[in-house]
Parts: sequence; C-alpha cells; structure tokens
Amino acid sequence: PRQPTVQANSEAERIPLAQLEVGQVLQGKVVQLFFPGGLTVDVGAEEDGFLEVEEFRDGFPTSSIAESFRPGDPLTVRVLDLEPDVVVESAKFPEGG
Repeated sequence: PRQPTVQANSEAERIPLAQLEVGQVLQGKVVQLFFPGGLTVDVGAEEDGFLEVEEFRDGFPTSSIAESFRPGDPLTVRVLDLEPDVVVESAKFPEGG
C-alpha cells in the first residue's frame, strides 16, 4: 500500500521519530552534502535524515551528488530505515563549499 506523504509546517511541528514508518514518503530539503557518501535531508522530523548516494534513485546510483543536488533543493524521499542513533562522524566537503 502506498504511504501518505507527510510534511511539517513549522519548526514547532517537528515530527517525532517514533511516528515515522519504513516506506513512508516525505517532502524535504537538502541540508548538507557529504562527499562522497550522501546528503542530509530535513523532512520536518526531530532529526535530519541521511540519504546515501546509492539510495538517490531506485536502481540508478548517482555518481556525483554535487552535480545533482544543492543545499535547499526540494526532495521527495522514502523512509528506508530508522536508526536514530546513527551519527555521521566525518565528512569531506568540496573545495570552496
């Protein structure tokens, strides 16, 4: 079954992680690019989500996130996993970015 699309309207209405479900579709915005691993997305939840480069498109990995995405870009994402304790410990940033 298709999951409803959810979008928070303001900072005061952040979605608790416990209310997210695997398969749920969310509208968000790119927050930050992490090279070469992926990007963070603000979907209105208590914490930003992390989208790995292999998960950008179903079956079609994107080779360069810098060419495809910029901070602030709108994005439709699907929840694949819920791991609230995962932290991005290191990241490489593009020169000049």
